[in-house]
Amino acid sequence: MNLIHYTCMLLSGSIGIITALIIGYESITDVFLLSFFIIFIYFCIAKYPEISFALFLFAGFFKADPRLEFIQERIDLTILFGMICIVGILYGILIKRMRFICFPKMVLAPWLVIILSAVISLTYTSAPVYGTEKVLRLVTITSMALFVPFFLFQNEKSMDRFFFVIIILALFTIVEISRGGLSPKQLWTISPFGSEYLAVGMVEGTAAIIVALYFFMKSQNKYIRGLYFLLTAIFITGLAIGGGRGPIISLACVILFIFAYTVVHIEKDVFFLNRIKRTNLKQMFVLVAIIITAITLFIFIPEIFIVIVRRFEVWFEQGSFIPIDRMQRFEKAFEVITSLPRGLYGLGIGGFSVSYRGLDMREYPHNIILEIGSELGIISLISFVLLIFYSLRSVLNNLKNSHHGAKWQHLVLFGLLLFIFIESLKSGDINDNRLLFCWIGLVYVRDFYRKNNIERLNRISKRQESTNLRNRIPNYQKIGFNHFLVPS
Repeated sequence: MNLIHYTCMLLSGSIGIITALIIGYESITDVFLLSFFIIFIYFCIAKYPEISFALFLFAGFFKADPRLEFIQERIDLTILFGMICIVGILYGILIKRMRFICFPKMVLAPWLVIILSAVISLTYTSAPVYGTEKVLRLVTITSMALFVPFFLFQNEKSMDRFFFVIIILALFTIVEISRGGLSPKQLWTISPFGSEYLAVGMVEGTAAIIVALYFFMKSQNKYIRGLYFLLTAIFITGLAIGGGRGPIISLACVILFIFAYTVVHIEKDVFFLNRIKRTNLKQMFVLVAIIITAITLFIFIPEIFIVIVRRFEVWFEQGSFIPIDRMQRFEKAFEVITSLPRGLYGLGIGGFSVSYRGLDMREYPHNIILEIGSELGIISLISFVLLIFYSLRSVLNNLKNSHHGAKWQHLVLFGLLLFIFIESLKSGDINDNRLLFCWIGLVYVRDFYRKNNIERLNRISKRQESTNLRNRIPNYQKIGFNHFLVPS
């Protein structure tokens, strides 16, 4: 970091102290906290805007914490980190550290259909209050989650920093849970930072996938790999302590799907008598190690699994894996989709709340496919399905055609995309699941740079061939071109 950045950080801190004194903070701690926060804002804008983007995506997880009330009561943290991220991107483009990438039509076209359908549906929705709020969040927050990755993640280091912020947040969650004791005294879920227990599962599951399928895979140091393995075990523990059944099921599906994918490729190598790829063996080892670790934790530390075991037992006692109220929402949404002509254009954005509850309030089917189909109609539903299909196809193609370090980028994105997509089928609305759109954006960003690298290597190869050809020409000139002429 050069002298200019140090000077700007010093000025930012001074502005923070002056601002705190003008506002009238009485506590010296609040003064220094505000000063530090302004330095942090400068740091995120000038150097690493991907940090503010990670905090923007997960702000809903920690902004209800009373310790952050001194900020939250003045400005919503989601809006704050979003604005910091946007300013950081504009600054990066201005100094030519970032470049504008044309959004792929496989992303832009389906998303525009969904946005236009949502806006038009405001004219006929039966929930104008909730619908307007939902559209505003869709156009701003959720759209940012989809398109910001095209500007931020133009190199591997920026993606690594983004992942590290998520890991740190997951570690803070474990620390927060530990303050209340790792053995729950009551059979109920745990919600640190004033968040919901499902958010705990989302953060811990995401961090476990990032550590196991990315940082562990690409690390060459055995001690660092040991540390990553320990972190994976810690995050799996946090996932179980949180008490959310959904995130555990989603993570299990990701592990099983990647396990099956790896087995198929190993069997293909064996069938065609090819040498088994080392990367496939490494994948298999990590997946088996995760399964063994989870089983070992369950056997030797059963007390930390009390809540989640009890919640799964409730499922079996009820004889259904879907709660009754959730099933009623599913049935209502499916009924709307299959009814004609209503199913063609939907109930209108937010309209499910009136159809199900009879009130203009926050209510949704807890399934993103049923939500889009019932509120925005068949065309928007097809657009969303195509968006997911093309994203999964793209990441699987990249995973198949990549080698060495780049392979792990596509592997972790496949795991993250699959994890959050399964989660979106049973919890949250379209705006709550903005991480899904973030991973879709990242998939296409890495796909763009993979193709660019291939084109760059091809250009270098052609240039080298041309150079070699020119180097051979003097040898022919020594002989003389007349030597090659056929006499008349």
